[in-house]
Amino acid sequence: MRRERKPVIGRSDGLPHASVATFELGNALGEWGCPVCRVTRRAAERWVWTLLYEHSGDPAVHQAMAETGGVCAAHGDLVQRVVAGRQLASSGAVARLYHTVVDAVRQRLDEGSRKVSGSRCPLCVREQEMGKHAAGILAEALKDVAWQEAYAESDGVCLPHLELCLAALRGRQRSWLRQDARQRLDALQYRLSEYCRKQRYDVDACITDEESDSWNEALWRVGGMWSDTLLVRDDH
Repeated sequence: MRRERKPVIGRSDGLPHASVATFELGNALGEWGCPVCRVTRRAAERWVWTLLYEHSGDPAVHQAMAETGGVCAAHGDLVQRVVAGRQLASSGAVARLYHTVVDAVRQRLDEGSRKVSGSRCPLCVREQEMGKHAAGILAEALKDVAWQEAYAESDGVCLPHLELCLAALRGRQRSWLRQDARQRLDALQYRLSEYCRKQRYDVDACITDEESDSWNEALWRVGGMWSDTLLVRDDH
């Protein structure tokens, strides 16, 4: 993830809010990158913290972790960051949960199972559900003109979440969002082209900041965002 820009304070001011989720999405519009990725990542961090602080001794949670085989590598990195960066999220809680996970893996090995790693990462599944939910909330909010104006001033959503938003919209709102996405991609394509052109030895032209960052934008806009820092702190 590229370096954060300063959030636009009070982005949610003046926007109609039906829930806490729309308030968070409104604020996320004032930060760089996909607002749905951002609120989904924050929700994932809260999920990890709650798991470690409140549920590391819950037998039902241990059973679920045993069946799934724990989290994937990317979310394992997130667990490490939460333990290192948040209060009351202890490494001991991770050890208790993974004592169960490792024991389940050993049993599957002893039983001769061809699949010993368990099922899909539970946080991957949960993030997918959270992303779909957040995209649906954003799509509903974009039926309001004030939200459309705030969205137009933002960085917009990544393509995976654009697809979810488009699927939730109909008529003029869908056409508006599709046109907005096309304009953003046209502008990105131009910046990528200029960045490539100006890197040639026979071109004497300054590369702008927007052009030099175009490859970063292309990565998150096409594939979605991932943060290498925590977005939720203990004072939030």
